[in-house]
Amino acid sequence: MRVATINISGNVGKTTIAKNLLYPRIPGAELFEIESMNTGIKLKSASIKSMRSSSYGSLVDSIMVTDSAIIDIGASNIEGVLKEMQELDGSHEDFDCFLIPLVKDRKIIEESVKTALLLAGLGVPTEKIKMVFNRFPKDADLHETYGQIFKLANDGKFSASKDAVIYENPVYAELNKLEISLHELNCDTTDYRVKLKDAKNDKEQKLCLAMIANKRRAISATQNLDDVFAALFNKG
Repeated sequence: MRVATINISGNVGKTTIAKNLLYPRIPGAELFEIESMNTGIKLKSASIKSMRSSSYGSLVDSIMVTDSAIIDIGASNIEGVLKEMQELDGSHEDFDCFLIPLVKDRKIIEESVKTALLLAGLGVPTEKIKMVFNRFPKDADLHETYGQIFKLANDGKFSASKDAVIYENPVYAELNKLEISLHELNCDTTDYRVKLKDAKNDKEQKLCLAMIANKRRAISATQNLDDVFAALFNKG
């Protein structure tokens, strides 16, 4: 499976989705980062191949010879990627899916639709263009917030599943501070409750309490991502 995260809007969670949703659930996937600045995915358990949009041809060559790839396309490089994709006519066929993360913001919703239509205009089949509702408040109404998205999806412009919703969870902000992924947090076997009892000062106590809370929040976040992955790729 070769999946790209893409949106002409920034700060919608493309990298978070690449490293927390996709990487742990696509066995053997190679990670590619298309970004001008070195802000990429930080994973202790994986290496990331970074390149610019001008290297799109090399990217296509690389993913054609691998069974699984995750491509995180930075907002500043999307124009270049789309231009290269147009020049390499048919290269979109080497991608199995384009995920468009979006958040609860009118401008971002409009730009997410624009991103989908640009991909469709290049020949990407609409069933390969999928919306992912990111950082969504659990007490909000999905259809009220994204009515325009679901109407366009019903009209066949792209795909949008009501189950592809990543809910707000404080654990994601903590992951950024720790510079680890959700999967890496789950694999941490440290018993922080034991460490809490042995803590020598307030700083160590606070660290242990924070990690206990993080690991508890990670349980619900992981189940949520399992459900989203199943909704996107008919797994489960």
